[in-house]
Amino acid sequence: MFAAAQTPGPQILTFDRLNPSDHVARSLRCGAAGVKAMSQKTVQSLIGQIVTDEELRARFVLQPLETLTALREQGFDLTTGEIEALVDTDRQLWKSAAARIHPRLQRCRLCP
Repeated sequence: MFAAAQTPGPQILTFDRLNPSDHVARSLRCGAAGVKAMSQKTVQSLIGQIVTDEELRARFVLQPLETLTALREQGFDLTTGEIEALVDTDRQLWKSAAARIHPRLQRCRLCP
């Protein structure tokens, strides 16, 4: 992952030979460029909730921007870039992913 400079004494790590697909490499490049790294934990949690919560998924598919803005106002740590990326995600993904999750892992809507 890191390339050690070939100098006598302590090893110095450089980032010029990072694997571009490596998660740590991407984070380091984003941080080095001054770009705020996405809150991956929040995004992953939210994606899981959209896939497993029928009511949230229905609301999100119909009004993605409004739903995510409301969630941010409720305390979800979402950046504008994260909201834009989730809104731009193909809406068919959410229903398709939900159909592949075991029903016992899903939260069903009780009222139509």
